[in-house]
Amino acid sequence: MESEWPSTSVLVISAAPLLQTSIARVILRDSLLDVRLRISLIILSHLIFLSLDGCELMFVGIGFVVVPIIVLSYIRINKQRDETTQAALESGEKNKYTNQQLREMGDKAPDFRYTL
Repeated sequence: MESEWPSTSVLVISAAPLLQTSIARVILRDSLLDVRLRISLIILSHLIFLSLDGCELMFVGIGFVVVPIIVLSYIRINKQRDETTQAALESGEKNKYTNQQLREMGDKAPDFRYTL
C-alpha cells in the first residue's frame, strides 16, 4: 500500500536546513523525552477533565439542594398571600390599588403569585 506522502528520509533531505531540525524531531518523537512529555500532557489533561467534572457535579448538587428550597419558599409565600387576600375579601375590603399601581409593585403586589 503506497501512500501519497514521500518517505520521511526524502522529506529530511529535501527540506530546508531550518525545517530539518523540526522534521528530525518528528522522526524522533518516540525518544524518551517526547514520551515523558506525552505522558505528562496526558496526565495533565486527565486532571483538567477530572476537575471540570468535579465543578459540574458541584453545580448539579447545588441545584438539587437549592431548587427544592426555592419551591418550598414559593409555596409558603403564595399561601400567605392567599390567606391575606381571603381575609381582605371576608372583611369586605375592596381593591385599594389601581392596575397601574399593581404593575409598578411588581412581585410585591398582593395578587402576584410565584410559579415555576
